[in-house]
Amino acid sequence: MPTVSHVVSNLVNQQPFLREAMLQDIISYAKLAYWMKPQVERQLGKKVRDGAITMALHRISESARAEESKTKTVFSKGQITLSIKSDIMEFTFLKSRSVMDSISLFYDRVNFEQGEVFNVTQGNYEVSVVVSRKLKKEFEEHMRSEKALSSLESLALLSIKFPPEVVGAPGFFSQVTSQLAWHDINILESFSTYTEMMLALEENSVTRAYNVLQDLFRRKISELKAEQ
Repeated sequence: MPTVSHVVSNLVNQQPFLREAMLQDIISYAKLAYWMKPQVERQLGKKVRDGAITMALHRISESARAEESKTKTVFSKGQITLSIKSDIMEFTFLKSRSVMDSISLFYDRVNFEQGEVFNVTQGNYEVSVVVSRKLKKEFEEHMRSEKALSSLESLALLSIKFPPEVVGAPGFFSQVTSQLAWHDINILESFSTYTEMMLALEENSVTRAYNVLQDLFRRKISELKAEQ
């Protein structure tokens, strides 16, 4: 059976700007609790005290701050770098054995040494391929017999290269995504390797996303230095 804390946590997670405002201590928990109360009561099917919601918000804030503090070792390394690749497309196909075989065969046509992009993300039912736009006609011809679900043009890839310490630092990725959500920047696709996170964004928003994340990392490093 859901609890007040569970419902409040879900409401905060559904709206990234709330979590960011709580972390920056620019929001009144009492007023936020009053605003949330009708939603909480509707989901629980009973009356709830304002104080119970306020306490839940304080616990969520403390947990978020604890997660954020664990990322300090990452920022102290000063090894987070950002880069952009433009002229990108994304194709999505219905997943099948033949689709996977066709995608594998296309790898040989991609010139990674010249900066061409070809990234594959598998879901349970779909497969998305992020590819350089210059390969569009060749790739479409190669995949003509497969069931295409969608294609998106005018995209760019924002790459975040980070030190291995990120793997053991909960909260890093959520800070990245919440910052972009806070600035109304939509992530169309995301995928990562051991020390790199790639975000597919609309081409007209990638420069703004780059600046937002650069400011975030600089701010965190400055805060850490001020504490030392």
